[in-house]
Amino acid sequence: MLRTCIFCGKHPLTKEDVWPTWLIPYLPRTMPKHSEGSHLIQPLGHSTTTREEHHGDPMSRRAECVCGPCNNGWMSALQIRAKSLVLPLVRGQKNMLSPMDQRVLAAWIAMCTITSEYFVPSTAAIPWEDRDRVRHWTMPPQANWKIWIGNYKRVNWRPYRIHNALEITEEETTDRPAVHNSRVPRPNTQTTTLVFGQLFAHVATSTIPEVVDRLTFPAPVSAILAQIWPQPTSALRWPLVRTMTDSDADSAAAYLYVIRLSGWQPPNPMGA
Repeated sequence: MLRTCIFCGKHPLTKEDVWPTWLIPYLPRTMPKHSEGSHLIQPLGHSTTTREEHHGDPMSRRAECVCGPCNNGWMSALQIRAKSLVLPLVRGQKNMLSPMDQRVLAAWIAMCTITSEYFVPSTAAIPWEDRDRVRHWTMPPQANWKIWIGNYKRVNWRPYRIHNALEITEEETTDRPAVHNSRVPRPNTQTTTLVFGQLFAHVATSTIPEVVDRLTFPAPVSAILAQIWPQPTSALRWPLVRTMTDSDADSAAAYLYVIRLSGWQPPNPMGA
């Protein structure tokens, strides 16, 4: 159980809505229960999958991981800035996102991604330095984060959040991974998929920038996802030209997990 804020280290803690309450009029919460699964990808292709049943709609899930000053301060201010940008995307309405709009949207998605990791704290992979940067600068790091968005219309695909955590071992890099108090290795690379109505957000991070730099989607997935971070350089028209299908959403969310099990190896950060 967490005792201090994941952003500033203060306490006591409050609960954060990953799917904010201002989305309720547009995204009704009607499911009586839901299940949550998490994949921890371990060395040599082994993986651990956990699944838990929860009461209530998945969009009502809250993470008790932030203090009152953060929750009611910079996080609330970011919610206010992002709201007018997020709502047209959630509803599939026509909009034009400037590079500055995309930076605000990327910061909001980063905040949601970070807090959502603490549904299952043992699989949290985003380090303190990245969380601190989001708090101080209201933007994610540029070197080791990538964020994509897509226009998605759900039919039968069920997930609202998918989190894949990966541990880069000392055999693959010169750094030994950090461990939890239980001596279980702490993952240092992750992808998170969050679905907000028609807004499909996918985030990849790693403590090794070369890993994220190499992580790109193959066709045809790349044709239906727009990368908004790092450094958006042009305006983005919404909805995108092609709408994501259930199959597209499933392929994008599982991409890191699939390539890891197929033998993908990240580059050595020292160039050896």
